[in-house]
Amino acid sequence: MADNKPTRENKPTVDNKPTRECTFPCINEQLAGEFKLVSGQAIGKDVVLNLILTNLTTEKKQVNAEIRACSVLYTKKEVNELLKESKAVTLEACKGTEIPVVITYAVYENLMTPDNSIEFTAACSCDPYDGMLIVQTNVVLDNPKFEIKPKSKACVNKPAEVEIIFTNPLNREITNIVVTAEGSGLLKNPVSVK
Repeated sequence: MADNKPTRENKPTVDNKPTRECTFPCINEQLAGEFKLVSGQAIGKDVVLNLILTNLTTEKKQVNAEIRACSVLYTKKEVNELLKESKAVTLEACKGTEIPVVITYAVYENLMTPDNSIEFTAACSCDPYDGMLIVQTNVVLDNPKFEIKPKSKACVNKPAEVEIIFTNPLNREITNIVVTAEGSGLLKNPVSVK
């Protein structure tokens, strides 16, 4: 008697030689996913996203999601791992669910790169389907804003005084702040104020 169970053998190889088709249905025909930013796109705030997974079939599915977040450089090179967790969810037929993903400021405070970029990845699997659904997004956190107000009317080739207003985004006192103004051809040399 022939065994009609699907097998994972005969997958395409690196050298792209022709192989038999895999007999498993593809996971991308079974699931859809995306990350949606809920709040926290500024330094000092908790970063909150939802991983939204949707069952595209008429059968209930048990999905395992391996969720990871890392601070990254602009080249996408990972620098520090900020989050690693596993979630298992049951998706009803043709329905979706949201999985909250939270990174607190206390976790990422000293682990960010100068680019303020966090890459989120979820690797989702659902047996017996072949492959994995990979969901990725990149969140760039905004630096605190400065407001610059002239104290009087500015004239060409004449010194001008300005007021710099900085609002602390953190829930704690900040000390030893240095503000450096430079660029735009307005200053010959950088000016730093403590």
